[in-house]
Amino acid sequence: MRMLSLTAVLSGTATFSAVMAMAQEDRGAAVRSVIDGQLTAFASGDLPRAYAAASRSIRGQLGSADRFGQLMRAGFPMVWDARRVSYLPLTESRPLRQRVLVRDAEGLTHVLEYDMVQADGAWKIDGLRTLPAVGLATPA
Repeated sequence: MRMLSLTAVLSGTATFSAVMAMAQEDRGAAVRSVIDGQLTAFASGDLPRAYAAASRSIRGQLGSADRFGQLMRAGFPMVWDARRVSYLPLTESRPLRQRVLVRDAEGLTHVLEYDMVQADGAWKIDGLRTLPAVGLATPA
């Protein structure tokens, strides 16, 4: 009887692990979709769509898509014309963090870290920072 119980526990643990891995994959795909959408919006000059990907907190601080665009253009020019985007593993933290390698129009690689929050069932970008790219090879 004890063997059966242990088997059931181990089986339940494996199932729980599989469910958690699937949830992380789904979360990662949703986060990547939001970031991809914002990068596409920047590339096409669609500031309202890029602004819509930002969290309520960010939108509240900036007040308009135009001000958001000015901030992004000045502080993160590599997102305006990202030539290549590669995603690193999602960091399970609070806030959820997604690191992204971005190659800009000049061929330089930048490491960006997006803070993500969930609001009303949708992922939103709640922060962005550049990180040192020391030791990283440029993606082919």
